[in-house]
Amino acid sequence: MSTLNRTILKSMKKIVLTSLSFFAFFTFAFAQDDLCANLKKIVEAGNTQFTGLRGESTSKQISGVARPFFVSTAHLGKDKGYVNDSQEYPAYEELIATSTVKGDVPEAKLVQEFESYKEKIKACFASNPEWKLMDKDKTNDLYLEDTNFRKLVGYEAKKGPKVKFELYMYNNRVAGHWCIELNVEGVGK
Repeated sequence: MSTLNRTILKSMKKIVLTSLSFFAFFTFAFAQDDLCANLKKIVEAGNTQFTGLRGESTSKQISGVARPFFVSTAHLGKDKGYVNDSQEYPAYEELIATSTVKGDVPEAKLVQEFESYKEKIKACFASNPEWKLMDKDKTNDLYLEDTNFRKLVGYEAKKGPKVKFELYMYNNRVAGHWCIELNVEGVGK
């Protein structure tokens, strides 16, 4: 191969790699924007019992009893979120990811996914002083002692009723697998 051909090949390789990294950066930025926009919709809807997020009516089995829910019109993960039908204790919940691994230790892939969502959510609130965020695990939360559970807790830093959310990774013993879940507690009547 001639020197000229090698130089052209190297230049083309740089252009392709630069284009791919440029595409990856903007894809991440748009995905981050979508996540932040949906999270903002969800937490803001918490101030009005999530009425603006209520889609089609459905039910979910909780401890063997069918409970009324609405499919949410906004969600963070690949699946859907749900809004309960309570005026006193309105809540949004979404199962973001699950693992098939059983036992006391979550698989590395699920831990990475939890950390990824946690960092993305923190970035959404980075410039918003109206929200307080804190990481919780067995090192700083008595209730998580002796577990591999992890949480990111966020709440409005204001007086009076506030919206609160928890992104957490836990071992769902009933379903038999590890989960990442987002729960948002709204302001009730």
